[in-house]
Amino acid sequence: MLDILIQNGSIIDGTGKKAYIGDIGVSGGKITFHTDKESAAHIINASGKIVCPGFIDFHSHGDMVLGQDFAKLCKVSQGITTEIAGQCGSSMFPVRPEKLDLYQTLLSVGTATYPDDMPNWTTFARYLEYAKQVPLAANIKFLVGHGSLRLAVMGYACRKPTKEELEQMKTLLRECMENGALGMSSGLIYTPSAYAETEELIELAKVVAEYDGLYATHMRNESYDVVNSVKEAIEIGRQSGVRVSISHHKVCGKPNWGLSQETLKLVEDAIAEGIRITLDQYPYTASMTHLNACIPPWYFTEGIPAMAEKLKDPDIRKKLKAEIAH
Repeated sequence: MLDILIQNGSIIDGTGKKAYIGDIGVSGGKITFHTDKESAAHIINASGKIVCPGFIDFHSHGDMVLGQDFAKLCKVSQGITTEIAGQCGSSMFPVRPEKLDLYQTLLSVGTATYPDDMPNWTTFARYLEYAKQVPLAANIKFLVGHGSLRLAVMGYACRKPTKEELEQMKTLLRECMENGALGMSSGLIYTPSAYAETEELIELAKVVAEYDGLYATHMRNESYDVVNSVKEAIEIGRQSGVRVSISHHKVCGKPNWGLSQETLKLVEDAIAEGIRITLDQYPYTASMTHLNACIPPWYFTEGIPAMAEKLKDPDIRKKLKAEIAH
């Protein structure tokens, strides 16, 4: 006897086959397609409805609101049962307690509340202990944010890391990969990720490649310089051997429309070369980020609160307005 029998649904099974009418059984938490009209404790008539596997939200910041009721509801109500979090260079780990205020301003685009346990998330293993105690409505896999790694070691320093600092970032990243992180993400329009040069990202990506992990990148530019940004992502994959995913690929600004023909050809050529690269894309024409992304990164070298303080100066606002415009 089945636990659940879903009858007469239009089944899309995820294999690429066309939709077909059929029944699905659930027994002991397992799905079976061969029900043969078995009896069931609970029968659902899905006539006129689509039955399909849960969707994967491949670009999520769900780690910032992990376990909160609205976060769970907004996913499962769309049929999302798996999300890949820690995107765009920002993750909730690894934390350095003495820099907690800097972490919280970095993460403020995605949340307004921070768990009391956050100062203890000095490693990914410790963060997972917290995550396993939180009620979840979907599966979740984590990327470690490059910005969080850099913040842990260098704060908002706008320079190359020393050899010792790079090794510290590698050590933190390796701990994350050893404990099951999917890979590393970068947010190269956001500070402090924006301060990293390509060489730094290649060296860190080599660590990720050791575990066949993923490098997911919010590129340096998604408008007038998007072509060079795609080239950088490809070069990181070429030199490190890491799998690359270009996040939410787009071309912003009407004067730049059409550049996607060039960027997509670059990706296709890279695949033909043997580089493992893919991209994802929004299913809509809007996008969202925090307003301070419009401000040049050299204003953030002391962190976001210090930058906000500078904005009180009329002369700095005037100078900033000119820099944003040009």
